[in-house]
Amino acid sequence: MDVEKLREILREHVRIEEENCNWDDGIDKCRVSEQKIICADMRGAIDFILNEASEEELAYLGESFSEICGLSQSVAFYQAVKKRYETMQESKFKHDVAVELKYMPGELEAEDIDTPQLPQ
Repeated sequence: MDVEKLREILREHVRIEEENCNWDDGIDKCRVSEQKIICADMRGAIDFILNEASEEELAYLGESFSEICGLSQSVAFYQAVKKRYETMQESKFKHDVAVELKYMPGELEAEDIDTPQLPQ
């Protein structure tokens, strides 16, 4: 996965939101780009979620988690987000990820989302 490109897009996403640009189109473009990068390399995305992403990065990516689950149908991705969530410190970022975790299973067609499917 192109981590540097993803981080570049995330920085733009954060900038737009922090500057209150009211530029929904710009945020949507960021989300679509984030989704494409993650869905193109799900194994790399899972590694990023579990080992590299900051809590702030997770919170901003979280805005796309349901869409990513729907596009990829990756139970392993859902499980990686859930596993990483469990290690996060109490914060606004953790709350944001918790909200998104509620919606992710509804996007998955798999019936069993609890059997571990994370790469070993």
